[in-house]
Amino acid sequence: MLRVSGKGTAQDFAIELAGGQNAVGTASISTITIEQILAWNPQVILLGNFDPAMPSDLYRDPRWQGIEAVQARRVYRVPLGGYRWDPPSHESALGWLWLAGLLHPELAQESIRTSVKSWFGFLYNYNPTDEEIDGILFLKDNAGSAGYEAYRAH
Repeated sequence: MLRVSGKGTAQDFAIELAGGQNAVGTASISTITIEQILAWNPQVILLGNFDPAMPSDLYRDPRWQGIEAVQARRVYRVPLGGYRWDPPSHESALGWLWLAGLLHPELAQESIRTSVKSWFGFLYNYNPTDEEIDGILFLKDNAGSAGYEAYRAH
């Protein structure tokens, strides 16, 4: 069973805010088949945090090989900080910055790592380590996806 976030959802808002266009042709959150995803043929796939799927799962699965996002290795697990970044929360702005950096890296004005440190200091009075930020960003799991090297600590 595959669930997608279509038009009018918080995820749709985030995609548009980050300069993308939601490939999902349904309204709200829907359960669909792999055949529907093949028909939509998205350029990027975002894996949410309510499911254990990781980019490598899609890269290894033969059913997903005809999808442009898989072929271009543009499948990403959405970060998980103090709370999930894909539904609306007090950390939503970090999710928007993260996604904008993936979709338009040439326009990124501040590193997501700097933003995480700043927001966590403000929200939680906590300064996360580089290792903790790696975990938040699923750096290991997203490492095989295009452009994710930009999220490494320098």
